[in-house]
Parts: sequence; structure tokens; C-alpha cells
Amino acid sequence: MPKVQINERSFQAAQRRAADGGYANIEEYIADLIAQDVANEASGYEHVFTAELLARLDQISGKIKAGGKTFTMAEVRGLFENGKHEE
Repeated sequence: MPKVQINERSFQAAQRRAADGGYANIEEYIADLIAQDVANEASGYEHVFTAELLARLDQISGKIKAGGKTFTMAEVRGLFENGKHEE
């Protein structure tokens, strides 16, 4: 079986989290973390880009192409960070 090396601080933190989480050992905890990460990666961003959001993005794109609406990068970041969908 492959072995992974981590620094002492990370190992101690993982030991505490494994114990707190009720895992039998640190290997079981780390294996579960990796499995969850892979499962999350496999699901991609489909849960974020709903049909409603895609339609909204198409609408905004049309306005931008027509010259009626522009966004600065700061505005875009703000919208994503705040979860707002403004006109």
C-alpha cells in the first residue's frame, strides 16, 4: 500500500481530528478525507450552475454584448462572494 509523508504538526492535527471524529485510526481518517475530496471533485460545479443561474448569465451576457451593461472585476468578485444576482 502507498505511504504518505506529512510533517509532524499536520500529523498531530490529523490524530486529534481522527480521535474527535471517532475514527479507529489516523489512516482511516485520512482515507475518508481523500474519498470525500474525490467525490466532491467528481460532482464538479453542477450544483452551483443551476438552470436559473445559467439563464441569468445568458441574459447578462446579452446586455454586455449590446453595450448596455459592464462589470468591473471588483463588482464580479463582490457578486460571487455575496451570492447576489443583481441586474
